[in-house]
Amino acid sequence: MSFAFSDAVLFKNAYGSEVEFSGEANSAELRLLRCSNLEVALELAREGLPVSRETHCVGCVNYMRALAEELGLSLEVELREGGCVMKVRK
Repeated sequence: MSFAFSDAVLFKNAYGSEVEFSGEANSAELRLLRCSNLEVALELAREGLPVSRETHCVGCVNYMRALAEELGLSLEVELREGGCVMKVRK
């Protein structure tokens, strides 16, 4: 699906994350094996900024879910060490 694929390209090329993508006509899966956005947030937390993995990831997931819903899609997210798995369905 183009939504998940464009997100994969964005996370990889704009942010430098390590991603895997798989999909078919009605569903797709984006695996962030290493999320560069998360790495930066955790580095800022070590420097004293009041941010945690949970608050960072909730913000990202809520944003992605809102975009998916705007397109009539559903988004399920499973947090993993170093990243997450996003499953998009029609």
